[in-house]
Amino acid sequence: MFGLIRICAAVMAVAWAGMVPAFAADDEDVKQLRETGECASCDLNEADLMNADLQGADLNKANLRDADLKGANLTGSNLSRSNRSRNDLEKADLSGANLSRAMMSGVDLEKAVMKGAKLRRVDLRDGELDKAMLDGADFSEGDLRGTSFKRAELKGSSFESSKLHGTNFERANLQGANFVEAILKKTDFSGANLTGAEELTQAQLNEACGNAETVLPDGVTIPTCQ
Repeated sequence: MFGLIRICAAVMAVAWAGMVPAFAADDEDVKQLRETGECASCDLNEADLMNADLQGADLNKANLRDADLKGANLTGSNLSRSNRSRNDLEKADLSGANLSRAMMSGVDLEKAVMKGAKLRRVDLRDGELDKAMLDGADFSEGDLRGTSFKRAELKGSSFESSKLHGTNFERANLQGANFVEAILKKTDFSGANLTGAEELTQAQLNEACGNAETVLPDGVTIPTCQ
């Protein structure tokens, strides 16, 4: 009787193991990406791609959740609609990359280079982009709530119609940035340089805050952060 119970338990354990989803990256997908640079819709969850040369890679709709891409070269790559939640992209180069509609909540992009990157309608909530190089990046219609851009270079970047609730731009360089119809509720501009910022209205700034070191366009003021 007990032997039968043990056999049944073993069978159930094997069956259960087969039902448990695999969360690690698909080895064949990783190999394909490294060899061809083409991996649209691939499963690269938790993949170790640190310092990988992926210039011009096609990763459209790929699953890169929790992947390690620290220091990777992704210049000119297509990452649109990809899942990059909680990626480690510290010091990665994504200059000119297409990240439109990508899911990037909680991503680490500290000191990353993303000049001219396309991030329209990106989900970048609670991301860390401190000291990142983002001149000319397009964040139009993006969800950037709670994102940190401390000391980031954002000259000429576009935040048109983007959600910037609680976004931190402390000491960021935002010269010539476009804020047309952007939502700036509780946005922190302490020490930021907003010289020449476009479509930045007094009504928007009334919802944000800064300090004595905040540099504003002529004719507008900003409340002090508490």
